[in-house]
Parts: sequence; structure tokens; C-alpha cells
Amino acid sequence: MRTAVSELANQGFGVALIGGPGVEKFNRSVAATNPERIRAFNTSADVRALFALISGFDLLVTGDTLAMHAAWALSTPIVALFGPTSLAEIDLAPGDVKLAASQLPCLGCYLHTCSVDPHCMDLLTPDLVLDAVLERLNSKKTCA
Repeated sequence: MRTAVSELANQGFGVALIGGPGVEKFNRSVAATNPERIRAFNTSADVRALFALISGFDLLVTGDTLAMHAAWALSTPIVALFGPTSLAEIDLAPGDVKLAASQLPCLGCYLHTCSVDPHCMDLLTPDLVLDAVLERLNSKKTCA
């Protein structure tokens, strides 16, 4: 399966997958596909370790999470993915990118489960995410 993570790794980028126990097994399986370029970290036990990792990132791709807010506070560039949470309620730094499936009227519903097909997060394709990441990385270079 083609993913933005695999595409970034194939283009020579290093990728760190962060999260807690709910995604740890998945993240480790993704990291195993390209161990030279992709690493997985369980950051649930140590918020300082999470912040330390994020402070060293060139860019963070995330949903509306603690990691997104940490990246904002640390001035780490962000590509934020929105669906069930409201992108209108979040301000990011200039140049940061908010992605959402804008064609769905139910965005920002805050529901934990969803019966809409396709789901809003499924509409954020690897190509959309990859394009946003490359755009944000390029804008970071021109602003530096």
C-alpha cells in the first residue's frame, strides 16, 4: 500500500512515527518496511520526550493532537489533518498547512465513530498529504 510515509522515505527523507500504545504496533510495522528511513517512538510515558523529539523535527504531520500544539509552541512547521475536529478553531503559524476534506458538510462533528462513507479522513489521500508536506518544507527553506 502506498502511503505518504513510504513516499517520503523513498525520496530520502527520515520519518519518525510517534504515538502511544494504541498505534505502537501499527507504527512499528510501518517502520519495519524501511528501517533506515522510518523509526517508531512510543511517547505516551514521557511528555518531555515527545517535546524533545518534536523540537528536532523539520516538520510534523499530525491531527488535532497534543503533538500539534507542542509543535506550534516549539515553532516546528506543521501539516495538520482535520476531519472530526474543527480546523476553524485552530490557529497555526504562518506557512503551516491545514488539510481537510472540505467537500463534506459534517466536518468538525467531533464524533468518535462515523457512518459517513467515505470517511473525512479517508479523503485525505497520500498524494494530498505528500504535496502539503513538500510544499511546507519548500516554504520553510524560502523563509529561512
